[in-house]
Amino acid sequence: MSDKTTGRLDTWLLVILAGLAAGFAEVFWVLLQSGSPGTIAAGVTATFTGDPAVTATTGWMGLGIHLGLSLLLAAAFILLIWKPLRGRMGPLETFALSVACLAGVWAFNFLVLLPIVNPAFVDLLPLGVTLTSKLLFGAAMGGVLATQRKRN
Repeated sequence: MSDKTTGRLDTWLLVILAGLAAGFAEVFWVLLQSGSPGTIAAGVTATFTGDPAVTATTGWMGLGIHLGLSLLLAAAFILLIWKPLRGRMGPLETFALSVACLAGVWAFNFLVLLPIVNPAFVDLLPLGVTLTSKLLFGAAMGGVLATQRKRN
């Protein structure tokens, strides 16, 4: 395998690892904070499908959607932000940047997008819980990325 192919493979494996670590960090946090995680997962499904009549039985679909979006968010961060800046950042900067970016994602989602797309979702959990969720996403993703050594 060429170095270029190996580099692409490494990048996509890193996307999967960082995205799943971050996505599950949010899932576990919400499980600890919510008496009804199925309702949260159904809210994810309703937001994605546009169907407010979904029920808690769509929880598994919501979990799948959440993890898929986690992979997409990790891919966007890694490819568009982290890889171009990687040579100029150490582990601490990587960690801090990922947490800061996810705070921005939270602000956009909960203050701009969700109030338009699915206002009911915004009220499922206190805003502090949802912000902490996104910060944990950033911390988990940043933790994975901070362990990566720079290549020459």
